[in-house]
Amino acid sequence: MFTLIFSSNAQSDATSKSILKKTSKVYKSMKTIEAKFSLITMSAQRKPIVNSGNLWLKGTSFKLELGDQEIICDGKSIWTYSSTTEEVTLESYSKRTNQMSPEEMFSFYENGFKSLYEGKRTDGGATYELIKLVPKKNRAKYSFINVEINPTNNYIHKVIQHMKNGMDIVIEINELKKNSAVSSNMFKWDSVTHPGVELVDLR
Repeated sequence: MFTLIFSSNAQSDATSKSILKKTSKVYKSMKTIEAKFSLITMSAQRKPIVNSGNLWLKGTSFKLELGDQEIICDGKSIWTYSSTTEEVTLESYSKRTNQMSPEEMFSFYENGFKSLYEGKRTDGGATYELIKLVPKKNRAKYSFINVEINPTNNYIHKVIQHMKNGMDIVIEINELKKNSAVSSNMFKWDSVTHPGVELVDLR
């Protein structure tokens, strides 16, 4: 049994590749995405930590609201605001190769992974296709990722990152709207709506 699983992991299988191709096509057809999600951090040493978040995507631009943080990116610059410290940092934006960026929440699986189809799972009356993703390079902070995909619309339902430090990070998509009218101004820091916030420019 171990040998069979190991051999399957050596190369992406046709079923998983077909499912991911359909999912990729669906998200690439969307001009904008608005998503409500839950972020759950789990470890054996403590109770799960659950946060709710909102994400807006338009091309390479994104806005993320999660906990006391607000992260805004226009594809070139990125602003990270904390309502706790009343401070926003400004940096030049570049993708990190060892972790998932908000703009890649619905496309991260397209490159850098070997995929394996692991069957179906039923949850709350809905059935999801299960796919295991193993990074081709060891630089990632996670050992592998599980993805649950709804076969009726090819939407991602859940992403589970199994971290090398023993933690699991779960992203569950609760609601998704596509092609809504989203202004490009949403993806730039607005000092007028954040009076008194200190800007720290790290560029």
